[in-house]
Amino acid sequence: MDSLVLLSAGMLGLAVYAWHARRVFRVIFPLSLALLWVRPHVLTLSVLLAAAGFEVFLTSRRMRAGRDLAEQETEVFLQRLSRTLRNRGSLSQALDDVARSDSRIVPHPDPHRVLMELRERWHTEAMLIVSLAAGLSNRYGGSLAPIIDNVIQHMGRARRQRFGRRLEETALESTVMVLAVVPYGLLLIFRMALPSFYNILTQTTAGHMVIGMLGMSTAGVLMGLSWYIRKEESS
Repeated sequence: MDSLVLLSAGMLGLAVYAWHARRVFRVIFPLSLALLWVRPHVLTLSVLLAAAGFEVFLTSRRMRAGRDLAEQETEVFLQRLSRTLRNRGSLSQALDDVARSDSRIVPHPDPHRVLMELRERWHTEAMLIVSLAAGLSNRYGGSLAPIIDNVIQHMGRARRQRFGRRLEETALESTVMVLAVVPYGLLLIFRMALPSFYNILTQTTAGHMVIGMLGMSTAGVLMGLSWYIRKEESS
């Protein structure tokens, strides 16, 4: 059996496993079924590699959007908590007041537990700092409001810096997406308008190498961009 057929079957097996394990690569499963009848198989493998790169890239973008949303929700919550805490004076009463207007916050007699649950939900550094500060304040005394205000100010500065990075990343991502899609669009145009040239690409060893390199380079660029997105988020 052609080794490329085996590679395509391996990609299909990976997709089936990933379908049950995680959301990543789910797009490859139906695409693999559709492309198993495409000839040559090197084109199938090239498209599958590019699809894997696209899925990793889109997953990184979804993760980034989820982190941005968690940061926004944390900042809004802390702003409301700071205002309420200054009016009520007690963290427990302040959290109860905030919980009345936000159904996602479950009130509890222990305010530190409420903050810990919110930290587990949002996984933000701001909530980690506030929850730890609340525990220390409850144990040793002291006001929590100044700490929350400092955290809010830090989040505001980080948000402005993040906005600048988003503009640069959006321009870079748009360029990479266009460069990744255009080669396959050209292949489709060649198949319809220049079948003789398309046959050279799909029926010769040199053409197979070009198509294979196309898939590997597309997947590599998209996965590199995904790594860049995650690196920027962790920095």
